[in-house]
Amino acid sequence: MAELAWQLRRLRVSRGWTVYDVERLTGVSRSTLSRIERQVTEPTVSVLVRICRAYGHPASSLAEAEAGLWPSHR
Repeated sequence: MAELAWQLRRLRVSRGWTVYDVERLTGVSRSTLSRIERQVTEPTVSVLVRICRAYGHPASSLAEAEAGLWPSHR
């Protein structure tokens, strides 16, 4: 979950978006988005799909992030 959360935050920040922007684009509450980015909760599949669409990524790309297949931030 850590890699996924980090990648979601990285995508948001790289676009200059706030959590409010992502909320508007996805319909997912900003509190939920924040909890996902902070690794407090795991997103459901439907939430992941909505987030992926907002970022223009296929849903499989976030599964790859969770599996550690995205380039590492370290």
